[in-house]
Amino acid sequence: MDNFSDSYIKVRNLRLKYFRKSDITLNIRKGEVVALTGDSGSGKSTLLKYLGGVIRPEQNGIIKVGELDLYNEVDIAKFHRICGICFQDPLDNLIFDNLETDLRFGYENIGSSYDAEKMDALLRKNKLAGKAGISYDALSGGELRRASIVSALMYDPELILMDEALTGCDNEYRENKFTELLQSAREDGKTFIFISHNDWEIKQADRIIELRQGDVISDYSTVTASPKKSEGMTRITKYMRYDPNMSVLMRGADGKKLFIHSYVYNNNEEGSPVIRFRDVGFFYRKRKTRLHIIDGLSYDFLSGRLYVISGRSGAGKSTFLKLLNGILHAKKGNVYVFGKKLPGYGKNGWQKIKDTEHVTYLNRIRKRIGYLDQNTDNMLIEGNVLGEAMFGPLSFGMNKANATHRARVALRTMQVDESRWKDSPYILSDGQKRRLALAGAIAAEPDILLLDEPFVGLDLEGERLLAALVSEYISNGKTVIVSTADDEHNI
Repeated sequence: MDNFSDSYIKVRNLRLKYFRKSDITLNIRKGEVVALTGDSGSGKSTLLKYLGGVIRPEQNGIIKVGELDLYNEVDIAKFHRICGICFQDPLDNLIFDNLETDLRFGYENIGSSYDAEKMDALLRKNKLAGKAGISYDALSGGELRRASIVSALMYDPELILMDEALTGCDNEYRENKFTELLQSAREDGKTFIFISHNDWEIKQADRIIELRQGDVISDYSTVTASPKKSEGMTRITKYMRYDPNMSVLMRGADGKKLFIHSYVYNNNEEGSPVIRFRDVGFFYRKRKTRLHIIDGLSYDFLSGRLYVISGRSGAGKSTFLKLLNGILHAKKGNVYVFGKKLPGYGKNGWQKIKDTEHVTYLNRIRKRIGYLDQNTDNMLIEGNVLGEAMFGPLSFGMNKANATHRARVALRTMQVDESRWKDSPYILSDGQKRRLALAGAIAAEPDILLLDEPFVGLDLEGERLLAALVSEYISNGKTVIVSTADDEHNI
């Protein structure tokens, strides 16, 4: 696919940063839909940043889009008006505190006035009506992703680049938006290049380019393509029995449905309660009103089970998980973990646990709970990969020798390449960061795993590793609680 005479994008002998032997030559036609695939750390996101003018090539002529040379600073300024890039981390697309300010800033940058009516219609179309003025801190992960997509595509660009930007959105929005972008490319002659591990999305492309270690290893039409299957949550639940008696429907934020689904292996013995909710309520303040996530929930999470917390973006899934380990505190009622009460609010306001050392008390509970945040960057603290995996065990009082051993075992379990253990976590790909964050979550050998959208950014091998990890935990009588926007779990 390297001999088009009508190439819109021309890449010649591009050497990707961080890859010694990288040497990429590509031609992409105007109006072509291209999927970039490959394992985590293969160079997909780095290549997309070069194509989007975020990383500058080494010299003139290496990357040209139309008549624009992406080495030339004057050309790059012109290029950014015709290219919309959506990053894997939505916060990389957002500058200010809320979407309205970002959109106004964008209009000012192109010397145009803000069109409120047009923007309101765009926000409604992307399920963000009434959200433009709200702080990004108050938006859910899925809402943040939609906001970043709106900000990147508001100019109706002729070149669209997406780095797993739809991952973590609910399936209805994801499929509708992806179909809309496909249609726009094919009807309006726009060029659409995207990174994805999603089998359905990859099959919609005209062409699949697979990378490994910074080089193109295959480049073919989808007529002959047979991408490997990405299964997400199904990879975990397909060998388990669904228990309808332990499943609950709640009303989350803005009245959106929020589900608890329970799964168990047939040969597992009946478990005992590890986390108990007793008349628990939680809300955020939204101007002068309360935005209730849950209200009056009593529920027991048992050992030896998988629980799936599902619902549309913004329903409160991440908030729910944070209530389970005391990152957030119940506004009413009580949360108990292994019989120990988490702090919360009483009739007289905030109440600490009556203990000589409040933090020590919480750490005794939290060391039995492994937690994965939806945004893995929120979990990165240390200067290198091994130190990051050791952070949890050390924080819970383990000596350095034992913490090092636990971290090494966890990193090998998640197959984090040992050659990267001395590297900064921040130079890893998003998929590698997620594997590292998972290793950090299991390094202290917890009895409960809380995983917030764990499949986001994982390649197929990462999916298999995660599924095997969850299966081992549940088979050993431990508890795993996972959040997902997967519509298959929204019954």
